[in-house]
Amino acid sequence: MQPEFAAIFAAAECISKAREIADLRHGIATAERRVCGNCKRWMKSSECPAEKNVNGFSRGPSCNGPACGKFSLEPHATESKRRLESELEALMNGGV
Repeated sequence: MQPEFAAIFAAAECISKAREIADLRHGIATAERRVCGNCKRWMKSSECPAEKNVNGFSRGPSCNGPACGKFSLEPHATESKRRLESELEALMNGGV
């Protein structure tokens, strides 16, 4: 392979790794946010005080809506954060 192509491929790999790191950091930062979408009651009209059943359809806050007083973190949010942190650590230590 010609040296200029090797440099281009190395730069592309570096950019790709930087993007993946940024994506993982964003996922970690948002995994346990106190928003409706991270609540185990979200989209459950019988449990969520903000959800209403209108003609058989649930109507309520979006997944990024502010958390109410009955907010309860979805267990998968903590698991997801741990998984993302592990992936980030592996990537930062030379993994792919």
